[in-house]
Amino acid sequence: MKGLILCGGRGTRLRPFTYSGAKHFLPVANKPVIYYIIEALRRASIEDICVVVGDREQEFRSKLGDGSKWGVSIAYIRQHSPLGLAHGVLAAEEALRDETFVTVLGDNLIMHSIGDLMRHHTGTGAEGTILLSPVSDPRRFGIAVLENGRITGLVEKPEKPASNNAIVGMYVFSGAIFDAIKRIKPSARGEFELTDAIMEMIREGYLVGYRVTEEWWSDVGYPEDLLAANRRILKETKGSIQGIIDSNSILGKKVVIEKDAHIENSVIEDCVVIGSKALVKNSRIGPYTSIGDGSRVTNAAIKNSIIMENCVLEEMHRCLDMSIIGEGSVVIGNSETETSGLWIGRDSIIRSL
Repeated sequence: MKGLILCGGRGTRLRPFTYSGAKHFLPVANKPVIYYIIEALRRASIEDICVVVGDREQEFRSKLGDGSKWGVSIAYIRQHSPLGLAHGVLAAEEALRDETFVTVLGDNLIMHSIGDLMRHHTGTGAEGTILLSPVSDPRRFGIAVLENGRITGLVEKPEKPASNNAIVGMYVFSGAIFDAIKRIKPSARGEFELTDAIMEMIREGYLVGYRVTEEWWSDVGYPEDLLAANRRILKETKGSIQGIIDSNSILGKKVVIEKDAHIENSVIEDCVVIGSKALVKNSRIGPYTSIGDGSRVTNAAIKNSIIMENCVLEEMHRCLDMSIIGEGSVVIGNSETETSGLWIGRDSIIRSL
């Protein structure tokens, strides 16, 4: 079985962080979202992976390479226009037409085992299998309607949902999906919807099964989702100290300090990751915070936040909370500056005079 990761979208909902890079490389607990997906495919013994990319193809090639760092082989397929998920799948027809393949949306973090979904698919003899999860607000998602253990309807972001079974961004397909995509028309929003293609398979008599997951998952589509995913992953942090900690600092048990990081006269609470070659001095880093490689934090208080690589934060006497600081940015405050809740993109400067 092969893997397909769909990364053709432009990530407009995650601006300003996606003005300068693909959303799939935004970090959760200091690791890009797409890395989690590649690692999950590899754990399922999937070593041949196709990545469908849009106009940021070179960024993907540069950061992922040939996949050898994960022990997989990555091939790149260009989706020349962002015309929807089904259009992205169809772009991979030449590579996957004769295969059974797992499809994962490149901006989703899904804890459900890919291997489990593969085994379920194989056991039912289906031509397609989708992962479902009950949600509290089904209007945000594609929704599956089930009757007597079968899928009878799929609706994309319905105003009046007929069920709360959200379609999680993980699927298994045979080559039948390609013919189904060719038979559908664009939706009202001008995209070829994967839900429409799956329903076309069902209408043509193909067996499409489902698996309901109880595992955590997230569509990392908005900045709030990125922060929530960061909290969820950091909650499972296991302590690992490789950096240098001075005698005046206090560390919680669930803390990761990467190699060559320096902690001086600071308090690092539980559920924190601090990247390699980072410096934290005279500061308090509260729970659910990740600080990227090479960043420098001095005289600051931070919690529930994502600080990306090579940032500088100084004199932040009010606690920085629920914030995302883009790569290479500088934030310098003072005691009169309200700094809680900053979302700033790459290479920005905020300086209080």
